[in-house]
Amino acid sequence: MRTTTALFAVLLCPSVFAQDYLPLGDGNYWTYRSDKSSETFTISVGTPHQFNGEVYYSVKGYGVARNFLRRTAEGNLVQVDMEAGTESPVTLFDPGKQWESPLSGCKQTAEAPAKRGEYAGPVGIFPAAQTVSYGPGACADAGFQEETYLENIGLVRRVVNTLAGPVQYDLVSARVGKFTFSAGPSVIVRVSVPENSFQRRTAAEALHLQAVLQIDAVSALGVRVQFPTSQRYDMVLRNPSGAVVYRWSEGKAFLDVVGEETVGGPKSYLIEGEIDAATAAGLDDGLYTVEAWLATGEGPKFASSATVELYTRPAA
Repeated sequence: MRTTTALFAVLLCPSVFAQDYLPLGDGNYWTYRSDKSSETFTISVGTPHQFNGEVYYSVKGYGVARNFLRRTAEGNLVQVDMEAGTESPVTLFDPGKQWESPLSGCKQTAEAPAKRGEYAGPVGIFPAAQTVSYGPGACADAGFQEETYLENIGLVRRVVNTLAGPVQYDLVSARVGKFTFSAGPSVIVRVSVPENSFQRRTAAEALHLQAVLQIDAVSALGVRVQFPTSQRYDMVLRNPSGAVVYRWSEGKAFLDVVGEETVGGPKSYLIEGEIDAATAAGLDDGLYTVEAWLATGEGPKFASSATVELYTRPAA
């Protein structure tokens, strides 16, 4: 959280102008993840448009439909109907003022309380967050329940009503102006093959396949990875058409023992396999793809690939 807080400290510097709770700039985006599943959604700001002497930004993901928004001198968000030429409120941050919000797609009244509260989530812990509360309105088991905003950063949390109960979405990555942020550790994965080509004397010749899967997790705590068995990785070889012609784990037995590793900093896995002569005889010369990954309980994770050439030397 230290790096996150330090980064956002720059964005959170008080402004002499009205508060800006959703910075509108071409290319800005915010991505949110559910607390119930891996589901995400993204708000993105596109090209500005000038209309009736005002500048509006095309915004997707903030509501059920694309909005053309501008920030008023008071710091509120309004949208324009370009056909009718009229403006209407979208999100108001004036304490105690109610409005009818169009964001969820059904009629809901919304209000911003006068008192700010603390926000704690993937982006860090901040003492002065602005919330927006939504009434049920015409939404029985749908619509929004609450939103949380940070000044100069944007929306950091949205709670949505569903048939299964409320679902909370928290900000996990964003670009605001020249600043970018990701809540998770940065992970760099690559596969390297010591030999860029397999040179064989005849087609009916066994091939020794060797690859190095390297994972570099840029995180002080590392990345925890769980394995459902004693298998730690897997590798396949694909022919030029994309079909799998060899799989490292095929025919191997693994212990039914759950394991766990923490990947922190650079970590390498050497994967070696043997393609028997009968299988190799059916492989034509050409460019093949080696793919490798960690065999976690969440399916293939930290996957990468490299290209190798299979080449049969002509007889002397």
